[in-house]
Amino acid sequence: MKRISVISILTVAMSILLWCLWARQGARPDDKVHSDIGGELRQQNEPNGNKTEASSETRKAAEPAQLDQIRGIANLANRPIEFYGLVVDQDNTPINGAKVTLQIRAMKEATPGVIADLFDDIVVSSDSNGRFALTGTKGSVLTVKALEKKGYDPSRKSTNRSFRYWDNEEVRYKSYAGRPEVFRMWKKSGAEPLEHGNKFYGIVPDGRSYSIDLLQHKKTEGGNAGDLKVSIQRPSEIEVGKKYNWSCIVEGIGGGVIESDTEQMYLAPESGYKQRYEIKILALDSQWTEKEERQFYLKSRDGRVYARLEVEVLANYQDKAIFSVEYYANPSGSRNLEYDSLQGIAKP
Repeated sequence: MKRISVISILTVAMSILLWCLWARQGARPDDKVHSDIGGELRQQNEPNGNKTEASSETRKAAEPAQLDQIRGIANLANRPIEFYGLVVDQDNTPINGAKVTLQIRAMKEATPGVIADLFDDIVVSSDSNGRFALTGTKGSVLTVKALEKKGYDPSRKSTNRSFRYWDNEEVRYKSYAGRPEVFRMWKKSGAEPLEHGNKFYGIVPDGRSYSIDLLQHKKTEGGNAGDLKVSIQRPSEIEVGKKYNWSCIVEGIGGGVIESDTEQMYLAPESGYKQRYEIKILALDSQWTEKEERQFYLKSRDGRVYARLEVEVLANYQDKAIFSVEYYANPSGSRNLEYDSLQGIAKP
């Protein structure tokens, strides 16, 4: 009798452990089908289209008692889903007829006796008020996979956003019809030829300045030629595990910079540029880090060039520092920063 009790306790404990391991996996934009009980699933990409898929090399159905326990876990994981969204353009004008692809992750019986994480793609459209909704289904995670409408470009921050429904009551995602999640798309006005680069520059972090020419894609120590100047300052000797003061200065040459948190930086501002911008991190800061990311609009060459920059600064890399920048620069003097990724490629 004692042996039976021990076996029962171990079985329940194993079920709880499996649930905890499943829950800790969380939701990622590139989630895979991870595993099934009683066999191992080969990892697969999320399915495309309105279908449910799972693949396996070898599958063994779980024993009936174990399967009942796993089904109980699946029932806990698959929560009722209600989701409300709003699609707007750069001027916060609602967009009618945007195609929204939603992906639902759920634990299901892929084949008799085999339960796995599966994915369903569901497509909905925004109405005349830019709103869309999904109700009447169950799952553990909802991911907004894509936004599509001709003449519009979706924000990268608006796609591959995941919302968890399986978490405990305190942190579980809750959606309200009167407070929809906002998703942005840029209404295009026409892309112009831009200089695009994604560069990784080593910087000696002793305060010396470097000039960066976006049109020629090069860095020069000192001088005032090009589009922006960069300098990084930190102690020459750093102890492992110790915090330190450091700073980075970004300057526009013949213009200035504006920090921005705009999702789609497709139109540079006319005014408001400051010649100098400083990132300053103190060792005493509670949120201290040796890596910072910023977005900037840049005006340079007395207004002949406008650009958008995504910058990452790493204060300590081997014996140097790193200034990494992805940029789109318009050399025509236009503030239009829309980019055609196929520019220069002959179209059929």
